[in-house]
Amino acid sequence: MPNPIPAHLRSALGRLNDTVAELDTRIARANEIPVPEMEPVDPKVVEQYANSPDAPAPLKAVAKAVAEGRTSWAEVLAGGGRDVPEVRDLQAASAVQLEREMQKQLDDEAAGDTSAPPPASPPRARQRRWPADDEDEDFSDQTFLR
Repeated sequence: MPNPIPAHLRSALGRLNDTVAELDTRIARANEIPVPEMEPVDPKVVEQYANSPDAPAPLKAVAKAVAEGRTSWAEVLAGGGRDVPEVRDLQAASAVQLEREMQKQLDDEAAGDTSAPPPASPPRARQRRWPADDEDEDFSDQTFLR
């Protein structure tokens, strides 16, 4: 029976299958990495900071909502309270701030600024890694698209 995949697409499909197999292996390995437990944040500490003059405006707005009884610090810290507009604004402001900081770091790295911390490991050229004889993680010879 002739191959149903046209000849001009076979190479691209092979590369796609290799990439998907590599991604599956990386995901499986990443899922095996233990995630350290973080200490819970004390709501009283957050409340004290929110009521301080140094607190950002979105956090002060959430403090007002907590004082009005529309939410609690425990709920906010657990990721809840999305029905309260001030909490949504705080979460949106946090995301925007994180995005700004990431962009600043990228700009600093592009400009050659050495004050930014170096990357954890230098980027390396992508190379195909052949498994050792005792590794059974290479599924690149299997295809799931038929």
